[in-house]
Amino acid sequence: MQIIPVSGLPDVLPPFDIASALSRINDNSQLLLKLLVMFVDTYSSTIPTLREHISQGRHGDAIRLAHSLKGTAGILAARELAAAASALEQLLKEGEAVASESHIDELERELAPALAAASSLGRATPQATPPPASSEISDLPGALSDLRISIASNNIKARKIFAHLRGSLLGRGMDTQVTDVGSRLDALDFSGALLSVDELLRSIAT
Repeated sequence: MQIIPVSGLPDVLPPFDIASALSRINDNSQLLLKLLVMFVDTYSSTIPTLREHISQGRHGDAIRLAHSLKGTAGILAARELAAAASALEQLLKEGEAVASESHIDELERELAPALAAASSLGRATPQATPPPASSEISDLPGALSDLRISIASNNIKARKIFAHLRGSLLGRGMDTQVTDVGSRLDALDFSGALLSVDELLRSIAT
């Protein structure tokens, strides 16, 4: 489900660098506004979720969550937050789960003001999902592979590529995965979107 914030985009919103973030998404202020509001829903439970993943030995899930936050914070130009998420991701990749607790505390200190700032933009209201594109894609595996490349490189254009593909993907028994890809791309969760695209590719191959 897409959302539209009810308040405007401010010129200054620390810890986000609004000018830098806009330059990364082609000066699309409405998109940036939506991404900032979605940031709250997507990452408000990041810290307890990370601790749960680590306590249960699910280090792969913890790494993916830290990686997702790093990428989103980078696009939104929250530099200190992106750096803290990157440090935690690297530590987890090195197998330092116990030592990572202090890094989670640091991440929490950087994430809290970002969540507060994004929350200050106002509430969100539902908007109807746009109808699927009418044009049919003949080579879906090839088109999905192109989408995967774009997502893997954290390219914001992956959203437009997916919008073009969406109509051809729906109605093939994969609607849940298709919706998931769209939701994750809306939230700039590229690592999660990549997993969902891989599921779509496997489904088409079978």
